[in-house]
Amino acid sequence: MIETAERFFEGYKKYSNRNEKLEKTVIDLQIKMLILNPEVKIAVVISDKKDASIYFSNMDAYAADLSKNKKGIIFYNDKFVYGLIGDKSLINEKEVKELLDEAKKGEKAMKFNSKDSIKSGKTAISDLYQFSAISGFKQQNLTDYFAKNNWTKF
Repeated sequence: MIETAERFFEGYKKYSNRNEKLEKTVIDLQIKMLILNPEVKIAVVISDKKDASIYFSNMDAYAADLSKNKKGIIFYNDKFVYGLIGDKSLINEKEVKELLDEAKKGEKAMKFNSKDSIKSGKTAISDLYQFSAISGFKQQNLTDYFAKNNWTKF
């Protein structure tokens, strides 16, 4: 009985680590696809994650590439929106904030954060726009806005 429990625990740890590695690889490939496609300025991705923690912990590493290539990416679902835009001129900050306020559902306050510079390693990158919003959202409102702005769905 104990051996079975240990085997399940070891398998869980092994596959959790493997899953996390694969999730990071998917993000890496999405960023590469965005950067290599000259027709796409901002990509939007409907996320299947329950929270945005994978984006908070991994996206800063891509800030320099997105800034250099003047590209952006937004991950979203009905629970959060996370965006990293390498050039502030690609997005209307005020309009996006208004969209998030309108798309919010329920009475609970939205947790919104934004920055216009990031430290990636020892390099400070400025003139970008990183934002996150955590709340319940009407996902279709977000999708409609992104489509209206001709942002590319990945």
